Amino acid sequence: MDVHYTPQPVARELVDSVLDLRPSVIADLAAGRGDLLLEAERIWPQARFVATDIDRTAVRRLQRLRNHWQIGCCDLRNARSRATCSALRRVLGSVSLLLLNPPFSCRGGTRFVVETPDGAFSASAAMSFLLTAIPYVDDTGTIVAVLPSGCLYNLKDRRAWEYLGSKYSAWVVSNPRKGAFPGLAASTVLVRLSPPDRARVQVEGTLRAPPICPKLSVTVIRGSQPMHLSATPRKGPVLVHSTDLRQGVVHLNGRRGTSEHRCVAGPAVLIPRVGRITDDKVVLLRAPTPIVMSDCVIALKTASLARARAVQKRLRDSFAILRAHYVGTGAPFITLRRLETVLHAVGIAVREG
Repeated sequence: MDVHYTPQPVARELVDSVLDLRPSVIADLAAGRGDLLLEAERIWPQARFVATDIDRTAVRRLQRLRNHWQIGCCDLRNARSRATCSALRRVLGSVSLLLLNPPFSCRGGTRFVVETPDGAFSASAAMSFLLTAIPYVDDTGTIVAVLPSGCLYNLKDRRAWEYLGSKYSAWVVSNPRKGAFPGLAASTVLVRLSPPDRARVQVEGTLRAPPICPKLSVTVIRGSQPMHLSATPRKGPVLVHSTDLRQGVVHLNGRRGTSEHRCVAGPAVLIPRVGRITDDKVVLLRAPTPIVMSDCVIALKTASLARARAVQKRLRDSFAILRAHYVGTGAPFITLRRLETVLHAVGIAVREG
């Protein structure tokens, strides 16, 4: 059985992403040990809780632990099982907050057929589970789910995202570190789906139908040279600051850095770490001559100039997502973790540096 229970830090992060809500009915249709609902109960103890799972042992354990919850045994992908599960029948169309860590495994590229109001189509294991759960959510309800990162860009889930885009505004809440789920090799993302009139698009960026394109990979390198330590001309490697990133290219201005800081050579894509981001600040570094970056610049190092151009184009095409990850009470900034979330969302893998 595909069992990857939600670690407590991930459960807390998922629930913390919807603290702006006041849900009356909270459900998890792949509840397992109940980690997500237990975390939600800590925040909303007066809500009504619904839990189902395919594992009878897990269901019996939950019934002993929380006998005041509405709990049932159900194989969500099986229509007959759904029809005979009283816990599900009683909440059809009434769940105000759905929390999900659905089954991930899709061995051999298996696709699952899902019936929707827009017709039947196939999807991956995780996405098909999410789509099957949607009829239990109220029209004004919100879904927060743990999904494998591949769901955001793989071909098999393209139709699913088009369908979701007709009903919800969706964005990546965060990208849990690799290894957050013991025994799970796949990287994951936490995704929130809300009706458009309740969406917080400015928080993390909208994900409509993610682009279908070849997988790219980059090494992420953060600059470390403080600007007040820049040297006089003709001494040290060329220094690139965030103000040098404009019109899609690097504009060198004669500043020099110190050689004790890590150098980067093209091909690469440079972006500012701090400050207001515009699409023309997603720039190409073509030259193979090593440079030093200020601590306000991040490099995405690629294997070839063609790949660097492809990374630049993909980030510009998905610029709303990138821009939305620059946040802060003063100057907006992006963390390496938020940047990794963006890269995964647009189909760019991160290599170890």
